Amino acid sequence: ISEKDTGGIKLEWGNQEAALAMLDKIVRREGFGDLLAEGTRLAARKFGKGSEKFAHQVKGGRMEIDPRTGWGTALSHATSTRGSDHLKGMPLSNAYGKWAGVEYNFADDSSTENKAEAVIFFENMNAVIDSLAVCKNVTWTQSEDSFGLPEYAEWMYAVTGLSYTAEGLLRIGERIYNVERAFNSKCGLTRDDDNFPDKFFTEPIESKIKRLDRETFEKLKDRYYGLRGWDVKTGHPTKAKLEELGLTDIAEDLIKRGIIQG
Repeated sequence: ISEKDTGGIKLEWGNQEAALAMLDKIVRREGFGDLLAEGTRLAARKFGKGSEKFAHQVKGGRMEIDPRTGWGTALSHATSTRGSDHLKGMPLSNAYGKWAGVEYNFADDSSTENKAEAVIFFENMNAVIDSLAVCKNVTWTQSEDSFGLPEYAEWMYAVTGLSYTAEGLLRIGERIYNVERAFNSKCGLTRDDDNFPDKFFTEPIESKIKRLDRETFEKLKDRYYGLRGWDVKTGHPTKAKLEELGLTDIAEDLIKRGIIQG
């Protein structure tokens, strides 16, 4: 990308003036800013010249946290329904261990042990948190001693008069995440889209795991899909799982479209 492409703006690291100037062009969709307004993946695809290699994104969502820092981080960012997103299911506390009654150390992300289980727990719980419009900074996402599902159940009763349980709310979160995944399946996304650019598998950084090992990553995805009750080969929710969650109409739609088996 040269100054000829950018209209004379020097896109150099640390150049604040250039960043502000390009931001103005993005907002107004002028010149090179019109291209960047399309988002990381599409902009790289349209620009070409091998630039897709440098587009750090998952499902079109730009990456904010390096997945090479650990396996829970990597799995949560890969399986996020709205692209690379630490707010969807990244394990940020020992809350999963507290909930499941197992030994769990979120601070050690170098092991794959219990990481699929923890990511699923946080994806389901965060779906509930988002539905309640509660800030994740004051929830189990940040600390196992913070507000969590039992408190949310009490709040829901106080507001609605309807009885909820922590388990019931977590089930609702699972339904939400399956609806989102089914929507992605309907849009053509598969297991292959739960992935990262090659750089993260080949170039090491200073972390305990250095880089992602592809075989380990794929095995972790296998376990995640299996625990989710999704098709391990495609990553699509299965008819059985959708019907179990009372989402029969969605299952029938996916079957009709030939996305999942009837």
